Amino acid sequence: MEQDIILVEDNPDDLELTLEAFRMLAMSQRIKTFRDGVEVIQYLFPENTEEIPAKHHICLMLLDLNLPRMNGLQVLEKLRADPRTKTIPVVMLTSSGRDEDRLTSYGLGVNSYVRKPVDFDDFIRVAEQLKVYWTEINEPVNDDLSVN
Repeated sequence: MEQDIILVEDNPDDLELTLEAFRMLAMSQRIKTFRDGVEVIQYLFPENTEEIPAKHHICLMLLDLNLPRMNGLQVLEKLRADPRTKTIPVVMLTSSGRDEDRLTSYGLGVNSYVRKPVDFDDFIRVAEQLKVYWTEINEPVNDDLSVN
C-alpha cells in the first residue's frame, strides 16, 4: 500500500524547497500538499461522513506552525483530539525557534519539532533524516489496532 506524506505549508518558496528535497531523495511516498490549516482539516475530516479516507495511508504529516486561517497548533490540537487521527505522526517543520512554540507543540502531542534550515544543502540533510526515520525506521501504529 502506498503511503502518503501530508505537507502543510503556506510559503511558496518553502513548499517548493521541500518538494525539491523530496524529489532529490527519490521518495516513494506520495506528497499531498495543503496551503493552510483549514484545507488539511477539510481533507482529513470531510463533511457528512465518519470515515477519514486518508488516515490509513498517512505515514507522516509535516506541519508548518504559522499558517493562515488555522495555525499549526490548532491543526495539531484537532488531530490529537480525535481518536481517528491521534496516532498520525506529526512533525512540526517550522522556522520558529521560540521555546514557547516548541513547548506548546509537544504539549499538544507533536511527535517531533524541527526548525527549517535556511541553507539548501542543510535542508536536504534534514529532509533525508526525516525520510529515513519516519518512513523506514519508525514503526507506526497498526491500522487494525484500536487506540482510544
